[in-house]
Amino acid sequence: MYILVRGLGHMPRRKGVAIYEKTPVLGLAPGGGRTARGEVAANVVLRATEGYTGTLAGHARRMLPVYTMMVATEPPAPER
Repeated sequence: MYILVRGLGHMPRRKGVAIYEKTPVLGLAPGGGRTARGEVAANVVLRATEGYTGTLAGHARRMLPVYTMMVATEPPAPER
Protein backbone atom coordinates (compact mmCIF):
# COMPACT_ATOMS: atom_id res chain seq x y z
CA MET A 1 0.00 0.00 0.00
CA TYR A 2 2.91 2.34 0.72
CA ILE A 3 4.00 2.18 -2.94
CA LEU A 4 0.48 3.01 -4.15
CA VAL A 5 0.25 6.05 -1.88
CA ARG A 6 3.68 7.31 -2.96
CA GLY A 7 2.75 6.82 -6.61
CA LEU A 8 -0.52 8.72 -6.24
CA GLY A 9 1.33 11.69 -4.75
CA HIS A 10 4.10 11.76 -7.35
CA MET A 11 2.36 13.71 -10.13
CA PRO A 12 0.77 16.41 -7.96
CA ARG A 13 4.14 17.02 -6.32
CA ARG A 14 5.77 17.35 -9.77
CA LYS A 15 3.12 19.98 -10.58
CA GLY A 16 3.99 21.95 -7.45
CA VAL A 17 1.18 20.77 -5.18
CA ALA A 18 2.06 20.67 -1.48
CA ILE A 19 1.00 17.48 0.30
CA TYR A 20 0.99 17.63 4.09
CA GLU A 21 1.22 14.17 5.61
CA LYS A 22 0.38 13.31 9.21
CA THR A 23 -1.59 16.55 9.56
CA PRO A 24 -5.10 15.91 10.89
CA VAL A 25 -7.72 18.25 9.43
CA LEU A 26 -10.10 19.63 12.04
CA GLY A 27 -12.29 21.68 9.73
CA LEU A 28 -12.82 22.58 6.06
CA ALA A 29 -14.15 25.73 4.45
CA PRO A 30 -14.05 27.25 0.97
CA GLY A 31 -10.49 28.48 0.48
CA GLY A 32 -8.78 26.35 3.09
CA GLY A 33 -8.89 24.33 6.23
CA ARG A 34 -7.95 24.21 9.87
CA THR A 35 -5.41 21.68 11.13
CA ALA A 36 -3.88 20.87 14.48
CA ARG A 37 -0.85 22.88 13.31
CA GLY A 38 -2.74 25.96 12.08
CA GLU A 39 -4.72 27.35 9.15
CA VAL A 40 -4.08 26.30 5.54
CA ALA A 41 -5.14 28.49 2.60
CA ALA A 42 -5.79 26.93 -0.80
CA ASN A 43 -7.37 27.93 -4.10
CA VAL A 44 -8.74 24.39 -4.43
CA VAL A 45 -9.74 22.12 -1.56
CA LEU A 46 -10.15 18.45 -2.43
CA ARG A 47 -11.97 16.53 0.26
CA ALA A 48 -11.05 12.86 0.02
CA THR A 49 -12.13 11.73 3.46
CA GLU A 50 -14.59 8.93 2.60
CA GLY A 51 -15.59 7.26 5.87
CA TYR A 52 -13.83 9.92 7.94
CA THR A 53 -16.08 12.75 6.69
CA GLY A 54 -18.28 12.49 9.78
CA THR A 55 -15.34 13.42 11.98
CA LEU A 56 -15.19 16.90 10.41
CA ALA A 57 -17.45 19.42 12.13
CA GLY A 58 -20.41 20.35 9.93
CA HIS A 59 -19.81 17.64 7.32
CA ALA A 60 -21.41 14.61 8.99
CA ARG A 61 -24.49 14.44 6.72
CA ARG A 62 -23.27 16.22 3.60
CA MET A 63 -21.78 13.15 1.95
CA LEU A 64 -22.35 9.43 2.33
CA PRO A 65 -19.78 7.06 0.82
CA VAL A 66 -21.62 4.33 -1.06
CA TYR A 67 -18.61 2.07 -1.48
CA THR A 68 -14.86 2.12 -1.12
CA MET A 69 -12.40 0.88 -3.69
CA MET A 70 -8.95 -0.38 -2.74
CA VAL A 71 -6.13 -1.64 -4.91
CA ALA A 72 -3.90 -4.40 -3.62
CA THR A 73 -0.90 -5.63 -5.57
CA GLU A 74 2.23 -7.58 -4.95
CA PRO A 75 5.37 -5.52 -4.32
CA PRO A 76 7.16 -4.74 -7.61
CA ALA A 77 10.38 -6.52 -8.46
CA PRO A 78 13.54 -4.63 -7.41
CA GLU A 79 14.90 -2.32 -10.07
CA ARG A 80 18.03 -3.56 -11.80
